Amino acid sequence: MRTEPHTVVPVAATVLLAAAALSSASAASAAPSLVVMLLLVAPLLEETVFRVGLQDALMRSRHALSPTAAALALALVVALVHVWARQDLLALGVVVPAAAIGLLYNRWRRLRWCVLAHAAMNALWILFTTSTTVS
Repeated sequence: MRTEPHTVVPVAATVLLAAAALSSASAASAAPSLVVMLLLVAPLLEETVFRVGLQDALMRSRHALSPTAAALALALVVALVHVWARQDLLALGVVVPAAAIGLLYNRWRRLRWCVLAHAAMNALWILFTTSTTVS
């Protein structure tokens, strides 16, 4: 399998962010299972369900939305799911990265980019939250 040069940088950046998040989370005594969930499981499952499932369905349904409208509508759904799961209105902030990932999916139609972007955003969130709690 040949690796295209333009795929190396995003993958390497995500791996570096994940490594930094893992070391930061372990320094903050975060549960390793939570970190694995945020960096691997959640990005893969959520992007599969939301992008390949719902976003594509919104664009193919009888009352189909444009790709941009589908991405933005789904971003709101993703944010509401995060609010429900976390029981915290601050989770509405997920709407911005969810919209960005939706537009990314519209551009390349590749789940891998969405999963990598999601993992990178979660890694940044881990780095931010653990760096503000550990002094």
